[in-house]
Amino acid sequence: MERLTKQWGKDNCNCVPTKLDYGELLDIDEDSFSEVNKIVRKLAAYEDTGLTPDVCNNYKLFEDELISKGITFSELLEYIDGLWKEKCE
Repeated sequence: MERLTKQWGKDNCNCVPTKLDYGELLDIDEDSFSEVNKIVRKLAAYEDTGLTPDVCNNYKLFEDELISKGITFSELLEYIDGLWKEKCE
């Protein structure tokens, strides 16, 4: 997946969008710039996961299914572990 942000500095503390006309940023007020900065940092954090939108969507569907059945993730892992142990015996 192509990154839309670039990070640099200690712990990637600096972050900018890679596809933006920076001249547009010169015309916005400080509050708006702060909001753009928050959005760009959130996008960078998402990009750092390496997950594609499809993977995120599939996980959300999986999670929703578990929740609708009242199953916790820990319970699912215990169930899978039990199945694995039965198969290996």
